[in-house]
Amino acid sequence: MTVHAYEESGKFRYGLIEIGNNCKIGAGTGMGPIKIEDNVRAFPGATLLPYFSRIKAGTVVGWDPPTTKEPKIETSSN
Repeated sequence: MTVHAYEESGKFRYGLIEIGNNCKIGAGTGMGPIKIEDNVRAFPGATLLPYFSRIKAGTVVGWDPPTTKEPKIETSSN
C-alpha cells in the first residue's frame, strides 16, 4: 500500500505502508508511511502518524479516549 499525508505549509509525505503477518489494525487507525512488523495490534482510532515510522513485532498500540466531562471542582464552604 502507498499513502500520502499532509504535513503543513503545503508539504506532503509520501511512502509505503508495510504490514507484517498476523496483524490487526482497528478501524479509524491513522497512519502514514510506516513499517509494521508481525503480530502488531492497533486499537480502533489509534494515531500512528507522525509518532511512529516503525512498530516492532508484538507491539500493541492503544488509544485512550479524552475526558468528555470537565472535572468537578469542589469548594469548601466555611
